[in-house]
Amino acid sequence: NKTNLIFSVLCSDCLIFSIPSDKCHLTPNEGHGSSFNFAVYYDSTKDQCSPFIYKGEGGNANRFENEAECMRNCSPNAENIYPMDGKRTKE
Repeated sequence: NKTNLIFSVLCSDCLIFSIPSDKCHLTPNEGHGSSFNFAVYYDSTKDQCSPFIYKGEGGNANRFENEAECMRNCSPNAENIYPMDGKRTKE
């Protein structure tokens, strides 16, 4: 209905800072294939994102294009590190 649509539109940006999902606890998986793609995964024990090589097929959901996307999807400290207003408080 109309109310749900408005709520979805208003909250679509805030969902990025939700509680980390199960995918954030998966170990990195390079997948298979012959590609050589830079990706990052979230390390929940260190609360940081680290690079790895993704081979282009398979793998798992703990794979992001960059650190900001990784941290915003997985870190409980995301708003302090990559705030929505773009003003970083931690270097």
